[in-house]
Amino acid sequence: MPGVAFSRRVSWPTSPAWQPRGGWRVLVIDADPQGSLVYDFVVADTADHGQHLASVIESGNLPVPVASGRQNLDMIAGGRFLEPVSTQLAAAGAIDLAARERLIDTLQPISTNYDLVLFDTPPVDAGIRRLIGSVARFTIVPTAPDAASIEGLRNLLSDQERFEALDPRNELLVVTLGPVAANTSQLRRDARRRLAQIFDRYVPVAMAAIRAAQKVAVDCRNRGQLVIEYEAEATSRSRRRTSGRTYASAAIGLADDYHALTDEILARFVDRRTTPDHVSVYP
Repeated sequence: MPGVAFSRRVSWPTSPAWQPRGGWRVLVIDADPQGSLVYDFVVADTADHGQHLASVIESGNLPVPVASGRQNLDMIAGGRFLEPVSTQLAAAGAIDLAARERLIDTLQPISTNYDLVLFDTPPVDAGIRRLIGSVARFTIVPTAPDAASIEGLRNLLSDQERFEALDPRNELLVVTLGPVAANTSQLRRDARRRLAQIFDRYVPVAMAAIRAAQKVAVDCRNRGQLVIEYEAEATSRSRRRTSGRTYASAAIGLADDYHALTDEILARFVDRRTTPDHVSVYP
């Protein structure tokens, strides 16, 4: 399961509550050797395929974010140069504490430029995933709703315990479901019930879920668009006419799903971030 981690070393917004679409400055760090995020942000032709990020992890070089082409959104690319780093970290078994400290020290100088730092971690690469998870303040775990995918989350629980041993503030923030077919309320309820059976402590499951819409997903990746950008073109008659493209009818509903899930996650993020350290993060 791919994971997304919130860095704990950022300049936190002063607002007491999350304001939807609030204009935060965001840095996205693709820590996956697959490096697919460059296609979403239309920087594939200029991406370094993780070479710079590998040097950050291995040598503590200062990260150099690049513009994503979107307002308030920068990124650091992942890719094939992370593979040897990943192999080395995985071979060690335990979390590489030296690499962890280097990553924290190198993120600190640039984090004050952003309201939020997001990591996209690989689904099965234990070495990099554990390293990133150990420096995160919060972790989001997306999962498919089937029993096998949910059962696989048990493997993440032992990792989460390691993270909390290094930093008690480290928290599994939320589990998200998706993609799921629209109008499948019973399926979602069954998935949440299975999740409740796996976790022996309170872990929130997001109420919002991303619906399955394969054509939108394929079109967005091929065109280098985010879902909200795809939706804007799909609903604009003039844009459709000039582009000559066809659009999936699910675009509007899918964009709403992403808005709802983002608002729900970030509302919880701000709420948990303002929880005093002496208060348990698991109510």
